[in-house]
Amino acid sequence: MGGRGRLTLDPSGWRHRRAGHARGPRGCPVIHCLGLSPALDATYGVPALTVGGIHRPTLALKLAGGKALNAARALATLGRDVRAIVPLGGRTGDLVADLLVPTGVALERVPTTTETRMCVTVTDDVELTEFYENAAPLEADAWRGIRSAVDAINEGWLLVSGSVPVGVPVDELVQMLTGATGRGLRVVVDVHGEALDAIVRAGAASIVKVNRAEAAAVAGAEARALAAGDLADALAQFGVPIVVVTDGVDGSVARDDDGCRWRARSDAAPGAYAVGSGDSFLAGLVDALEAGETLGAALGRASATATANARRPGAALFTEADAEDASRSITVTAE
Repeated sequence: MGGRGRLTLDPSGWRHRRAGHARGPRGCPVIHCLGLSPALDATYGVPALTVGGIHRPTLALKLAGGKALNAARALATLGRDVRAIVPLGGRTGDLVADLLVPTGVALERVPTTTETRMCVTVTDDVELTEFYENAAPLEADAWRGIRSAVDAINEGWLLVSGSVPVGVPVDELVQMLTGATGRGLRVVVDVHGEALDAIVRAGAASIVKVNRAEAAAVAGAEARALAAGDLADALAQFGVPIVVVTDGVDGSVARDDDGCRWRARSDAAPGAYAVGSGDSFLAGLVDALEAGETLGAALGRASATATANARRPGAALFTEADAEDASRSITVTAE
């Protein structure tokens, strides 16, 4: 999108932009997705959820989950060559690895003796009830394996998303990402807490995607009342080239390193299945930027994939046709 104004997405772009890829089995650079707290995700659909009752689900899904693996699955759906780097342990870890096989996501499994966690979502098509096991501390050997895997990457993209568990030295995480950025990787971060604060302040990422609360936590208590665009400006002051702030019903805002800002909004009614929408958003953003689209157009594509995700149970199970249809409801405006 050039200059100030309004951008309405062209749904046909989902098909046309597939032609320009240059490397990899699918003809495009590999996108690496690093997840430090993967999970086996189970989704159950019930007519109604009753506390203390017995439920026989009408829907049962099991997926390789955690934010990084959700984003990886979404990117594969969008036609990208994706490689996931995750610590997986025990029989649950074996099942997560098996579930990745049909998605087309390549897996670099980092060994760990810790059983992979499980997360459960129950939906009655109106509300979601969620049970998320905490991520177990990451063993020192597993962290060394992750560092070795990341340090071997010399081109393409590195997405880091999800919670950063105990056992990951934040200073070493920042050092690892700074090194990746220095080698020319485009490092995209969607984490929170101490790790997010350290990564932003070190300028260790090419793109940071946060929600309003996460942005305000980094910018300082006085920033809580700021608009999303101003929060993006505040984070950009630390040297992050692209900042994206999701803003609930008000859509999302993206800011580039020239200080230009765009806001994306959807006219569609919110879908009933929010789990994985943020991860699908991130996948849509990276997919569009890799295709050479402007940041404004990429923000619109990200919003479309998030909207599409929320229309189906299970994280990142939308289709390209779903995303194409959802793009008709998205409008992007320069601020």
